[in-house]
Order: sequence, then structure tokens, then C-alpha cells
Amino acid sequence: FSKSTQLPYSQLYKCLSIPHPVTCLSTGKSYYTLTFGSADWNDKLIQSIDMKEYDYVKIKREDVRPMTEKQQAFGKKFIKVITRANVWVFKKSKGRLWKNFPGGFPICVVGTTGAKSGVRREIALIHLPDGDNCYLVASQGGMDKNPVWYHNIKAYPDIDIMFGGEVKDYTARQISDEEKAAAWPLLTSFYPDFDEYQARTDRNIPVFICEPRK
Repeated sequence: FSKSTQLPYSQLYKCLSIPHPVTCLSTGKSYYTLTFGSADWNDKLIQSIDMKEYDYVKIKREDVRPMTEKQQAFGKKFIKVITRANVWVFKKSKGRLWKNFPGGFPICVVGTTGAKSGVRREIALIHLPDGDNCYLVASQGGMDKNPVWYHNIKAYPDIDIMFGGEVKDYTARQISDEEKAAAWPLLTSFYPDFDEYQARTDRNIPVFICEPRK
């Protein structure tokens, strides 16, 4: 006994990563018809796929290739190493050097408190100002899991942000889905790749608004 189901092309990568034989019977437009030899595996697969798309995201899910587990593992290590170097150079030069990400996007250094350790942590992120406030987007390139700094801010929302050689204190708050949708055009105007990152992942990428702390 076997079951058949139709899945969007972008989900084929997930199907093939499951350690069970998968047979492609036919293709049509952007869909594959797949038959699984085991009803149990088929049911688990359908439950594991939660295709999330957002009206405010212009890029379609099927137009973005998912990241493999190996790519995500490498990406996390790469981000960690580059961020440490970026923070060190940025702070030593008081914001004069390594002040932009590739593409010319201005950065800031965000000081947080470790959620578990209670030790100060710092991360280089794209600077997203909105008047006296600023936003922080926990995109991590559209990977499946939130970055570590997200958990730090959720645990300790009092942070500081260094931009242009000046450090200011803020209180961060994770905004609602409605607020995120309203802010999305502004965020993508600063960094267009946020749209691709959200299209790539089922994770609802968290966004914080940071207000000056008095």
C-alpha cells in the first residue's frame, strides 16, 4: 500500500533528505507527484512540511532554494567567525573601519547579555534606523533556527547599540506579526535580502524594535 501526494518543487529537497525511497511519477508545472512506499513515512512527511508564506514578502517560496543542513552548519560557523572579527575592528576604529556589510549596508554593534551565562555578548548587525528607534532582524540568512542573540535579547531586553562611534542604550521589544508586516517595506528598503531570507524558511523571522532607554 502506498500513498500519493503533490508537493511544491521547493519541498522536493526535504523529501529527498528523508531516509526512505521516494519515486517521482510525473511532473506538472511547479509540482511533483510523489509516491512513498510507506504510509507512515508519507504521513510524517506531510506533518513535517508547514509551508508558510507571507503576503508582505514579494519573493515566492518556490523561487528560493532551501539551505541544506550542511550549508546551515557552515553558515553559522562562518557568521560567528566573521562577526567576531567585524566587532573587534569596528570597535577599535570607533566605527570607521568595517562599517559596512558587503554591498555597502551600514552596520551597528549590538551589546547583549547572554541568556544562560549572563556574560556580555556583542554582534554586528545591519543598522536599521527609524527616527530615534531602530530595528533588529533575527534573519540569520533564512536558516531554520533563530540566532543565539535572539534568545539573549528575549531574556535581557536592555541592550546598547554602537553606530558611528557613538553608543546608546535601548530597550528591545519583539514586535507582533501585524507590526512586522507594516515595518517590512522599511526593513527591505535598507536590506532587500530580508525578503529572500523570509521566503526561504518556515521560521517566522523575529523582528525587534529598540527604543531609547531613559
